[in-house]
Amino acid sequence: MLELKGVNAFYGNIQALKNVSLTIPHGSMVTIIGANGAGKTTLLKSISGLIQSKSGSITYEGTEISSLPPVKIVSLGISQVPEGRQLFTHLTVLDNNLHLGAYLYYSNRTRAEIEKRLELHIARYGYVLETGSVVIEGPAADLLVDDKVRHAYLGETMITHAEEPG
Repeated sequence: MLELKGVNAFYGNIQALKNVSLTIPHGSMVTIIGANGAGKTTLLKSISGLIQSKSGSITYEGTEISSLPPVKIVSLGISQVPEGRQLFTHLTVLDNNLHLGAYLYYSNRTRAEIEKRLELHIARYGYVLETGSVVIEGPAADLLVDDKVRHAYLGETMITHAEEPG
């Protein structure tokens, strides 16, 4: 469960979040709707640790996360996909999404263990050819079509924030 209690966040002297409280139970899908400048992105950044809330608490599975660095929050299973799909555009799909997600999630394992697990995930959804191409079959089409699915896939995130999904 993700729970926010009385969260306040600022950009300089400008308050972007004022006393936000929210409880999201397991298995829920939640949509945050509001006008530009209403604080939607700030809320996601606060949960992800990309900005520190000034006061209040953010807990995930009973663990206070509002003071944790983003890398620790990702390791708990929370990720964010920013608007505009501007994620390491110079990397391939395999490197950008699958390798990065796996290394963050399995940071306590050896490279060989990570690569073995990665191969198992890829084998279920496509075949890696000698050319490095991936032939997509079945549900793997989501990996090709949806950047958000690819980004979060191997990190096995429990919560994924997608900003303005298209």
